[in-house]
Amino acid sequence: QVDLRVREGSGDLETIQQEDRQSGFDLSRDALMRATIVIGEKGCQHVIWSFHHILMDGWCTSILMQELMAIYRGLQTKRPMELGPVEPFSRYMQWLNQQDGKAARQYWSRYLANYEQQASVPRAPWTAGPAGAELQEHAFRLDVGMTRELEQLARQAQVTPNTVMQTIWGLLLQKYNQSGDVVFGAVVSGRPAEVPGIERMIGLFINTTPVRVSSSPEQSVTALLQQVQEAALASESHSHYPLYEIQGLSALKRG
Repeated sequence: QVDLRVREGSGDLETIQQEDRQSGFDLSRDALMRATIVIGEKGCQHVIWSFHHILMDGWCTSILMQELMAIYRGLQTKRPMELGPVEPFSRYMQWLNQQDGKAARQYWSRYLANYEQQASVPRAPWTAGPAGAELQEHAFRLDVGMTRELEQLARQAQVTPNTVMQTIWGLLLQKYNQSGDVVFGAVVSGRPAEVPGIERMIGLFINTTPVRVSSSPEQSVTALLQQVQEAALASESHSHYPLYEIQGLSALKRG
């Protein structure tokens, strides 16, 4: 079910977009997807498409956009529309029900064992620093040279660029929290390759799982990168386990 709305030249597009965001969704009464067609000057039309995250994740938007444009071109050219077969979400649910929840629970319980200090970043007002310290914002871009160096580091350590970035973030959190052991959350796609047609399936698959970066002063960067990579590979088969269940296994709970 889609809530379709039409607005003609009432306010600027950015204002309408902001209003749409702020209106949100009421799960008890609203359609969980809506499309607003904004007709501007000289008949120019914009479509604002919004949906509740409970329906699907970001991966799905490209699938639906491809189908939408195929339908649109078919209507324009008056040619038959050829859409691929629907991959049922129930196939994923069947796979999920077959997974060993006990093994996943044991894995995450061991992974988070003895972790009791919450890792966070400084927030204003920041009073933890020395007298006269000020909170500042620094923006930078990873240029081509820096990117190549990071890729080279990944190749030398035989890890993925994603592992490099996660390790860098973990080390930064260690500095901020004055600890050699930190945990933060990372979003995973949640689409197991063993489910046929998973890449074309519509639904909410993403999950957030813990990433633990634990290091010692004498440990080399290469060794730490490989440690984080090995943990990521081991976690992969348990990445479907719900975040709220994983949080319940930690001494910090939702903290």
